[in-house]
Amino acid sequence: MPWRSYPAFTMHVTTYHVKITRDGKAQHAWYSVTGTQYIVVNALLYDSISMTVRIPNDGVDNQMTYNVSKVGSNVGDSVIISWTAPFFPQIGVYTMYHTDKVNKSIIQVTSSGATIIDQSKYAYNSRPFTSTYINFIVRDITRDDAGYYNGGRSQEAAWSGGGVVLIVYDKPSKPKIQGNLNIMVDSHSDLTCSSSSTTAPDYYARLHPLSYTWYVNNTKRGETSKTLRVYVTRNHKYNQYSCTARDKLESDRSDPVQFNTLYTPDKLKIFPEPRLNINDKLTVKEGDYIGPYTCTADCNPPCDITWKYKVSTSD
Repeated sequence: MPWRSYPAFTMHVTTYHVKITRDGKAQHAWYSVTGTQYIVVNALLYDSISMTVRIPNDGVDNQMTYNVSKVGSNVGDSVIISWTAPFFPQIGVYTMYHTDKVNKSIIQVTSSGATIIDQSKYAYNSRPFTSTYINFIVRDITRDDAGYYNGGRSQEAAWSGGGVVLIVYDKPSKPKIQGNLNIMVDSHSDLTCSSSSTTAPDYYARLHPLSYTWYVNNTKRGETSKTLRVYVTRNHKYNQYSCTARDKLESDRSDPVQFNTLYTPDKLKIFPEPRLNINDKLTVKEGDYIGPYTCTADCNPPCDITWKYKVSTSD
């Protein structure tokens, strides 16, 4: 959900020029805008956003700065949300709204008291009730409590700027490792740690990609990217690979995976080792028994071993 920025001055032209400054860094280009609304995307990445508006053929620059107020909380905690209202109505009701997937009123305040829609969830702290310093608590935080909080005499007034975005942190989902585990030795394999952020609101989570930690046999590796590239050798068949994902909180560790390394034999071994003559031949007499001999080879998948013999006679 983009942060909507509403100019505080009246426009009587259909086109004007806008330049945006984010955390003190101004963009180089001016944008030509038609209408009276400009949407700044990814606003939650910044602490302040300034908008400079220039009317064509007018040398005056109009500027408004919006502070992007954010507060974070873990699931299950309680959090205080506060802002300063431009004024408190002398007559009528000042209503606090929570907006995420839907827009709903949560607290209504008059000069004589506060009406709280859900007293188990919210408590209003500001005194006197006519104070422009708005302060209330949200208890037992869940992901559904994330979103934009603001107030005013109407819903439209509550969207005119200010307010607070509540970010609710929870552990990312338990990762799963994907990749080619059946692989020939002396080649590369890419393992991917797949997890999803459960931080809310969703539009904030999309702005903050997860970081990752890889483990080999429970030893932490230095890589923090989603993908781990491994040059596979025979000995990698003994390694177990696992990973975690992190936003503010760290996920549970993934189930470990192992490579099924594929390779051909270097050489065959016969046990017990036959006693060969100087010509590397096995000498036997007619009627003798030989063996038993066992032929082994280190290969994966297991080798199919076939015995062959060749009869030779000595002159």
